Amino acid sequence: NEFLTASMELTYSNGSELIDLTIVPNNIEQTCSFTYTKTWYSNKNCIATSRDLKDFEFKTGLNKNISAFNNKKGIKLFLMPAGNGCMVQKKETSFSFDKQDK
Repeated sequence: NEFLTASMELTYSNGSELIDLTIVPNNIEQTCSFTYTKTWYSNKNCIATSRDLKDFEFKTGLNKNISAFNNKKGIKLFLMPAGNGCMVQKKETSFSFDKQDK
């Protein structure tokens, strides 16, 4: 009946990912909306990292250093130089997602 927000760390042998998740129920429509952001560091520079992106196309530069990519599902990726590597941020939002089981 109330929204949920959480921050989580997923740890792998090659690094960690930071996940921020928010879920908001719509009890009248029995659906929910969500948004999540996943952030991780790539050891490759951003140009090399962008070459590894499957199903994503360059959309725009946000300003000077950050590049934005989109895919057909509306998922966004942002690449930002960080030292010798690249910070990658994946963002997805969905409104009125699937019926909730009672």
